[in-house]
Amino acid sequence: MDINFFQELSKSENYPHKPDKVEIKQTHASYIFIVKPYVFKIKKNVNFGFLDFSDLRKRFYYCIEEIKLNQRLCKELYINLVILYYDKNNKNVIFQDIFTNDNKDLTKIDYDKVFHSIIQNINSDSTEIEFAIKMHYIEDKYFLKNQSITIKKLEFIAEKLIHFYNNLQPLNEDYSKKNIIENLEDCKNFINLTIPDIMYRLIKKFNEYYFKKYHYKLQKRIKDGWIKDCHGDLHLEHIIVKNNSICIYDCIEFNKEFRHIDIANDIAFLCMDLEFYGYYRESFYFIKYFYKKIYNYDMIFLQDLYRCYRAFVRGKVYSLKSLQKQISEEEKNDSIYLARKYFNLSFKYALTDIHPTIVVFMGRIGSGKSTLARKFADFLNINIYSSDVIRKSLFGLPLYERTPEHLKSIVYSKLITYIVYNKMIENAIKSSLKDGIAVIDGTFATRSLRNIALFRSFEENIKILFIEVETQKEIIIERLKKRQNSKEEVSDAGIEEFLSFYDKYEPPLEIPINHKIKIKIQKEWNIDKLFNYMLRKILIHRFSYKHIY
Repeated sequence: MDINFFQELSKSENYPHKPDKVEIKQTHASYIFIVKPYVFKIKKNVNFGFLDFSDLRKRFYYCIEEIKLNQRLCKELYINLVILYYDKNNKNVIFQDIFTNDNKDLTKIDYDKVFHSIIQNINSDSTEIEFAIKMHYIEDKYFLKNQSITIKKLEFIAEKLIHFYNNLQPLNEDYSKKNIIENLEDCKNFINLTIPDIMYRLIKKFNEYYFKKYHYKLQKRIKDGWIKDCHGDLHLEHIIVKNNSICIYDCIEFNKEFRHIDIANDIAFLCMDLEFYGYYRESFYFIKYFYKKIYNYDMIFLQDLYRCYRAFVRGKVYSLKSLQKQISEEEKNDSIYLARKYFNLSFKYALTDIHPTIVVFMGRIGSGKSTLARKFADFLNINIYSSDVIRKSLFGLPLYERTPEHLKSIVYSKLITYIVYNKMIENAIKSSLKDGIAVIDGTFATRSLRNIALFRSFEENIKILFIEVETQKEIIIERLKKRQNSKEEVSDAGIEEFLSFYDKYEPPLEIPINHKIKIKIQKEWNIDKLFNYMLRKILIHRFSYKHIY
């Protein structure tokens, strides 16, 4: 679309129904002209490889495909396909409906014949021609993303989707693996822009491990008939809940390989988006309700693979949008922020799984656990709960000043320690249920304190992973000497406290082996090198034991 045509469509007087105003939105692939009570969607002249709208014939074809495919789950939203062009004098934009009630059976359309007939019959000398999908305008309040998401609504959506999937024919090829590999390749250009290098490499490694370890299980899904022509883009912005009806629109039309997938992959998009917005409880209920209704336990088993992929796709979409020249600086920054947030969620699924997770960094005083905990929390932009911070906050003490000697016997008493750890664990539970993952930083020197964390996480159905940092005694002493007069340390612990409590530390033998990792430090490592080593160890750990499902 040239700039003059775009400007003409920006003026309300150029529309047949003369709307009060024209609101324009953009995606990476479309222009959206909101002219209440209608919306006109025009595909951009772009080619991203996985999506090719680079000529008018292709844009016509994919407009038809979009209307046809979306009639499966949202027939009432789409009105018609409209051709737009200048009149003979190039003064006005003409809006011409292509289909009538008599020729709306799009399943039997001859694309080439219809396209050439339309172009030949246009009463215009203009070369500026576009196709627009005409839809009803839907108020923002009816989109699921903008509503309170209840269990009842999710059950309603599940029932509609189950009916949809049950009426689809099984396919013989699942494109999920191909799509995942291609997405990883496409996002190489975004490394260290919207996704850190180590995060990209470990997500890639996760997928390689998964496909290798569960190859036969994935092949069995094809044999069992779970691969179908799905929606392909099933997230909250595409679900309309209005007057006790559900409309699910905007399915993938531009590439059938993104739709010809396992229904577990399709559902994973919705679950991932629920969790992106903090609905972890609701997401868990939805997938559990769904798999019980279709009697298929593997629906849950595959969720970490497919949610990792779906979050990665959203990261890619917003990364692409951030590079577009037409968007404002504010939109660019918002796109970068959202891309990073989705990539973080993708990494969370790769590193742990779909469960809300608490990662506990524990170990002796001065072991380096706090440094690793802060690095991990900063890397994923998640909340961290430190026993040192909570302890001083309880008493209103300055964080970066040493606790007065006369208060230490109270501040560090067993009762206060018990209160501090309980508060820390409860805060982490709330945070993990909202954000999917939280970090705890504490020595957890006794079995009783560790058992509180284990039991509470079990009660709340939260995964917990203890990372014990074990460092040579001589290294710790040197560290404590260096930080004696530091103004950046919250901890009051020095050499005296370290030596006093060294032998009182109880090794975490009671923690199940699939819930703990030990990081041994026998020499001073560069923090980035140590951090990357730890991330790899966490990833390997999750594949070392039987899958939790």
